[in-house]
Amino acid sequence: MPRGKRNARSGNQPPRSRFTPIFISTYMYALLYHYKERRKKVARLSELVERRKEQLIEELLQRNIYKTSDEKHLYDAPLKILENEYRLVLKKEAGK
Repeated sequence: MPRGKRNARSGNQPPRSRFTPIFISTYMYALLYHYKERRKKVARLSELVERRKEQLIEELLQRNIYKTSDEKHLYDAPLKILENEYRLVLKKEAGK
């Protein structure tokens, strides 16, 4: 080993970060908080979509509509298609 000034960080130690552990834990906490909040919002949105799909399916079944225009079962159709089918039924009823 060469003589001279020894570096305190010599060896297998990783270089020191400019962020303190307190900052990192606060940052991680903030990320975790936002992640949890986003999951809550997504869960709430999914719940609302499913509820709306159930309403539309009930309305279509009451009008004796069991499949979509492209022959899909109502329970397999996405919300947008159900909305379009319901709109078509309402237009037909208004035209009579």
